[in-house]
Amino acid sequence: MHFRPWLTQWSWTAITLLGMAMVLLYVPMACLLVVAFKWLIIGRFRAGEYPLWGFYYYRFWAVKKLVEAAPTQLLSATPFLALFYRLLGANIGKGVYLGSNRLMCFDLLTLGDGASIAREACLLGYRVERDRLIIGPTHVGRDGYVGLRAIMEGNTSLGDGSELDDLSVLPAGRQVPGGEGWLGSPAQRVRAVGPAPIRPAAPGPGYLLAQLAAIALMLLVPTVASLPILGLLYESIERFTPESSLLTLIPLSALYVLLLMGTLAGTKRLVAGRQANGTIPLYSLAYVRHWVADAVLAQSLTLLRSLYATIYTPYWLRMLGANIGHRAEVSTLNHISAEHLTVGPGSFLADSVSVGAPRVQHGLVSILPTLVGPRTFVGNGAVLAGGTVLGTNNLIGALSSAPTTTPPDNTSWVGSPAFLLPNRPVSQSFAPELTFAPPARLVWARSLIELLKIVLPITFTFVTFAVLYHYCHWHLQHYPFWSSVGVGTAAFVGLIFGFSILTALLKWILIGRYRPSEKPLWSSFVWRNELVNSLCESYVYPFWEAPLLGTPFATWFFQLMGSHFGRSVYMDTTEITEFDLAWVADHAVLNNGSTIQTHLFEDRVMKMSNLRIGRYATVGTSSVVLYDSVIGPGATLKSLSLLMKGEQLPAGTRWQGIPSAFISGGH
Repeated sequence: MHFRPWLTQWSWTAITLLGMAMVLLYVPMACLLVVAFKWLIIGRFRAGEYPLWGFYYYRFWAVKKLVEAAPTQLLSATPFLALFYRLLGANIGKGVYLGSNRLMCFDLLTLGDGASIAREACLLGYRVERDRLIIGPTHVGRDGYVGLRAIMEGNTSLGDGSELDDLSVLPAGRQVPGGEGWLGSPAQRVRAVGPAPIRPAAPGPGYLLAQLAAIALMLLVPTVASLPILGLLYESIERFTPESSLLTLIPLSALYVLLLMGTLAGTKRLVAGRQANGTIPLYSLAYVRHWVADAVLAQSLTLLRSLYATIYTPYWLRMLGANIGHRAEVSTLNHISAEHLTVGPGSFLADSVSVGAPRVQHGLVSILPTLVGPRTFVGNGAVLAGGTVLGTNNLIGALSSAPTTTPPDNTSWVGSPAFLLPNRPVSQSFAPELTFAPPARLVWARSLIELLKIVLPITFTFVTFAVLYHYCHWHLQHYPFWSSVGVGTAAFVGLIFGFSILTALLKWILIGRYRPSEKPLWSSFVWRNELVNSLCESYVYPFWEAPLLGTPFATWFFQLMGSHFGRSVYMDTTEITEFDLAWVADHAVLNNGSTIQTHLFEDRVMKMSNLRIGRYATVGTSSVVLYDSVIGPGATLKSLSLLMKGEQLPAGTRWQGIPSAFISGGH
């Protein structure tokens, strides 16, 4: 790998400036390419029903993949995301706040002036059922509010000034009149909403420049952290052979983690500063600082995902300003406001939890502290709104919201809105030494295994791109440019496929076959399981699975890992962990963001068991299916629903809710 003849023609300053310019141009160029290809491939999205795997569907799929690949996360919660979506065909009014990038079918999307779409809100405008792609319009009126992780399906409308609360779903065909607040799954009217205050002024040039500078900064942070790694790798290649230099990528990956942690934490402290509780104007420098603080966490969840759900996570969150108690467990969160979060000793925040997200409405950002008391468990996909206070030994169930007032100690809650779950059985199968009070030898053992969990996925990524560069560099010296492009693409796919196969091999070596069982948190099985999941989530899913979701090939990797999938399954999710325990029949549908939850971690015990999804059954958008459950042939679990442990949905029936309830007329 001969760098020096090329590098000597440029000064290091020129090379650095060129690299920075390329990084900064990435966002606008990528977005403009997506816009161009959208109009070329599909033109306008049109309402209707289309055959799955048909010509229109694949045009839809291609545009969807391009939009998902666009760098919308960096534009989220800024006015520039609305600009991008307008170019894609959406009808978006003035002063609209977009905290979510889960939007699609843009030509059928209307957001009135002053509307607010909270984080993780879902306005996709499509769903898949029984081998049909169903597309419909979505309308949010002037000053309408769609809450955190709320869903509006196609053919829905939210009237002027109305509110769809957090963790609520407006099913297809429902229309909410103006001035009403709706809550639940499915959402129902719970209150009247008063008139909106005077709409704030449009964003000024000073704010827009500051927001652009903040976006540029968050683009450059990972680049700055990677520069020492590239320099050290360059020196290694110059001193040794390229092949032997690949061995240095293991310690260099560990160094990259430390450098990126330091760079992100330093950016947060120097630029965002301390974030006070209270209310700030949306279009202000104070909001830009708040946005940077949230962007730091978002960057870490993307680039340092393998760091989460480890013994090191609390230390990282403390660096960002969170107050995390002794032996608290924090998994792969969707969002937290770090400086406004207090987690008591021994508490457990499971996967995909959203904690303390600010409420943005009418041009104001409301930031409130969130307190999770000692030994409290917050389940997968749960939502704790800003201002939530939980007591000691509370449990908030999967896909549930917290009670609006502080619940009594030692109580369990489930649902949206939350209700008391009486007589929950508590696991006492294992001694405290394996759950809450591990001895030093287990702490050290876990620390070492989880170092590998953090570093190995990043090493896979570094090796992939290092080998790809070396091969393309050699090929360009001997063959024409376009030949090298084709061969390089094939090499890239081959490398990703190879590391995906290696991940599957490691699963069978480290775990074998998953079986119904219970394992304590402080056991090697749990740590080995997390290592395998880390390789999947941080390497295989983004590089291999993400482009295949929504195609008949999406299930191949999961079958390799031990899952059973029938023919012609539509799969638009990667939320499967204990692979051998999932059984999905022919023509089943797993919609966007649905979760096949074959385990829970209540009481710090990993409880695993089987679940079955029948032929032509449908799991709706963002729904959760818990273990020991069965969805019968042709049954439908609609969007944002929770199928509880041990429940069975009869064939041909329709269910919705948290927890799910029968919908009449479902046959």
